[in-house]
Amino acid sequence: MVGGGLSAGAMVSLAGCSGGGGGGGTAVFHHPNTQDYNTIQGNLHAAVDFDPWHIPQFVNTPYLNYNNQTGELTNYLLKDISVDGNTMTISIRDGFKWHDGTAVTADDVVTQYRLAYMSGDDPRGAAGNLENLFDSFDGIRKTGDLSAEFKLANELNEQTAILWMFHSQASGTAALWPPAKVFSKFTEAYGDATTESEKEDANSRLLEFTWDFDEVIGTGPWQFEETSGTEFRFSLFEDHPDSDLYEWNELVMPRQNQNDLIPAARSGNITSTYHNSPNADDANSLPDGWKSKNVGGPTPGGPALICNHEHDIYGMREVKQAFAHIVRGQGVSESLGTHYTDPVPPTYTFSKQLMETYMGSPIEGNLNVYNSTDKASELLQSAGFTEKNGKWHQPDGSPFEPTIKVFKGAPFTPTAQTVAGQLSNFGIETDVQVVESGVFFSKYPEGQYDLVVEFWSAGGANPYFGFLRNTIGFTGSSMLYPNEVTVPKVGNMGGQEQTFNVEELLNSALTADGQDQFVSEMRKLAWIANVTLPEIPTVMWKRIFFYDTNGWNWPADDSPLYGYNDLPSWPMRQGEISPSN
Repeated sequence: MVGGGLSAGAMVSLAGCSGGGGGGGTAVFHHPNTQDYNTIQGNLHAAVDFDPWHIPQFVNTPYLNYNNQTGELTNYLLKDISVDGNTMTISIRDGFKWHDGTAVTADDVVTQYRLAYMSGDDPRGAAGNLENLFDSFDGIRKTGDLSAEFKLANELNEQTAILWMFHSQASGTAALWPPAKVFSKFTEAYGDATTESEKEDANSRLLEFTWDFDEVIGTGPWQFEETSGTEFRFSLFEDHPDSDLYEWNELVMPRQNQNDLIPAARSGNITSTYHNSPNADDANSLPDGWKSKNVGGPTPGGPALICNHEHDIYGMREVKQAFAHIVRGQGVSESLGTHYTDPVPPTYTFSKQLMETYMGSPIEGNLNVYNSTDKASELLQSAGFTEKNGKWHQPDGSPFEPTIKVFKGAPFTPTAQTVAGQLSNFGIETDVQVVESGVFFSKYPEGQYDLVVEFWSAGGANPYFGFLRNTIGFTGSSMLYPNEVTVPKVGNMGGQEQTFNVEELLNSALTADGQDQFVSEMRKLAWIANVTLPEIPTVMWKRIFFYDTNGWNWPADDSPLYGYNDLPSWPMRQGEISPSN
């Protein structure tokens, strides 16, 4: 098993428990959602406004889960999984049912991933670009009532393939959500299509399909009882195979704005909640009986300064490296709050738990260290920039005055303002232009910007996914990062310049035959990132999970369960949350 430092021995499978004996308590668990309940729906392919970390984790069933602290993969719906050459084979646990009582079978899994192949991704089922993962639509097929196989486009290393399919990078843990009885009509239409037009029509019908929540069925321990514009109410699904681990039978999910979450905790109206950017007072002065945990997420990373890589000025290597010397993650962390951010130097290319595996020869000790304003001045001067009366000027003599574009909202807007202040203090007068997120994401790939502040990915369970996003994926391609780059010989900053094709390196890593080759490709990519700076990281953020111990039992403070995605539903599934009275 390659990448991430995980081994087959770390792939733990949970034994199922017999269902039918849970519930019965009068306690009600309250966990809020921040999305507008009037705009979300059950067809996640068509949904434009849904909170992926909350509703699905209760009503759907995760295939597996990843522990961001220990690096352990734990099977849940998956019983067995293996990759042999270009074939992935899986089996699923017996005993799961949809909330209408019908059995979960491999037909449902095949339907989900055929839908993903059709549309290119799955909001609850993979890291995206699935048309590049699978060999063909027909290669996704059932082999038994509880087993299926997937023909892959290449002979992929095992762990990367597993994480690509079953550890969704943006929306938490991949989960089974579309029943074949509802969605197979779309996959059948696509499979029967003989022209591209007919395939596009099948996709269009999928995107136009509305699955209202009064019709939605899931496979998880909680089933929908009532929906409104202000809250969802769920009841325990007694036929779930692990229902006897639950000692209460009602869950309520109120709709609340981000700013209302802490007041709701203080008033006793919720039992647990996440907050992505709480202020220090809220984080450090919790109500009696409340606790908090800094937890990771499916995609570790944070806000970064990103240059327009095709710009005549801001795309220059000397300029990007000068910015990296000037920008200070410590200042950004202090402006956002040290209670949920850690400063990250621009040399940082992996999440911390991956450093030991991926930082080594020939790059370790030879990477650029960006921490000197004197070196920033030297770099700018070497590129023809001049300083006059404390202000920097471009090679043509015009003032060096970039604008940072950023979408409205924490932590990105305050990060942009802090970075602009740091550049201005150095003598590069920098303005900040705040735009609405819809405008930002529709316009900035067109290259009409100098700099932006956006997300950088540290890779999470596997650095491949971070490099993919930061270079040719969503962030990198949107910021016009070049596919071919020239850098000094790997391991020698004074060496002869070499040209690399980034996409080819990523593909080489994806098909690596063994751990050594995979690590070697990752180190090349780390070297390239250090020199060319697809992003200039500032901080690594941590979501904060707040939970109430008044009337509820939770895992011990040092429990590894807090390291998994999908809190609080994951410890619920282990029987580690219960009413205390």
